[in-house]
Amino acid sequence: LFELKDRRPTRFVEIITYDGTSIDPLEVFIRSGMTDYIGAITTGNGRIGASFREFPAESRNLVEELAHKLEKVGLGGFMRIGRPSQPVLEIPVSEGRVGAIVIGGLNPVSIFEETGLRVYSRAMAGLLEFNRLFRYDELGSRLHSHV
Repeated sequence: LFELKDRRPTRFVEIITYDGTSIDPLEVFIRSGMTDYIGAITTGNGRIGASFREFPAESRNLVEELAHKLEKVGLGGFMRIGRPSQPVLEIPVSEGRVGAIVIGGLNPVSIFEETGLRVYSRAMAGLLEFNRLFRYDELGSRLHSHV
């Protein structure tokens, strides 16, 4: 669970590792009423779901490029990309790796819970046939063909 103050990322206030659970930790935070997504989007102060990821330091420039491209098409989710082997907002990073904080996908669902509407949601996880995947730059045209 990640805290924002004045629309700026400040720190993780709660952490559940995927190693220790069979469900998405964000579901736990939402169900237990620990999020304040409404505050985050209205005042810039609140608690939202986010995850911490690490990737090889050699790929940092590529990750930044991809994050920028995703942002341009409305799929931005990187809150912070760190420096090689340096902590990111007090979270230690392994040697030769870069840490990144990524916004959780279930955050909008927390608005329902915060306003008293009980919802059932599940984070998507599973396997997909490789031939069903497509390049991200095809997303716009694929969406238009279904609308």
